Amino acid sequence: MSKDSYKQLCIDLLKKQRLRKMQTVEHLRSARLVINDRSFVNFSSNDYLGLSDHAKVKQRSKQWIDKWGAGLCASRLLCANIEPFVAIEKKISRGKKTQSALILNSGFQANVSILSAILDRSVLGESPLVFCDRLNHASLHAGCAMANIHQIRYRHNDMNHLQDLLKKNRHKSKNAFIITESVFSMDGDVVDLGSLVQIGKKYNAKI
Repeated sequence: MSKDSYKQLCIDLLKKQRLRKMQTVEHLRSARLVINDRSFVNFSSNDYLGLSDHAKVKQRSKQWIDKWGAGLCASRLLCANIEPFVAIEKKISRGKKTQSALILNSGFQANVSILSAILDRSVLGESPLVFCDRLNHASLHAGCAMANIHQIRYRHNDMNHLQDLLKKNRHKSKNAFIITESVFSMDGDVVDLGSLVQIGKKYNAKI
């Protein structure tokens, strides 16, 4: 692909108003931001509860920097598995009543890391069947791709279509997984978990 081809791609995206550019934010709080001296209500942040600007959170962050510095400079597996990480995982585990817990840098990293491990064919002994909602977040698709999985995608929140695909394909592998979001982060739709659990039990598919 030549440089001209990339340039033409950008021109085409611009015509369709789909060419995205980063804008410099001059002032940022969870609820509002300022761009080019204009103030906007911010609906694009992940900081729904405004915790990044909470006085106690900022105070603890300063204490953290004083004790641990501005970065750990290594992975936890090597030498950065510091006590606060272990403590918060134990606290989460107790609250969730689970055997253990693991915190990761982001939801995207969590989905990619966990799915690529769970769907590993060298562990399962064969390539599993993976049924995915078409509107799953990009991180879920990336996790499947990392595991070299061919997804069988069903129509968004369509339990009948999912069952049709399970009937047609379930015999092809011992292991089957259904991957969905509970609340779809891009449009707010909520999955019918009750129906999904029943379908999973019926076809012996992990959710």
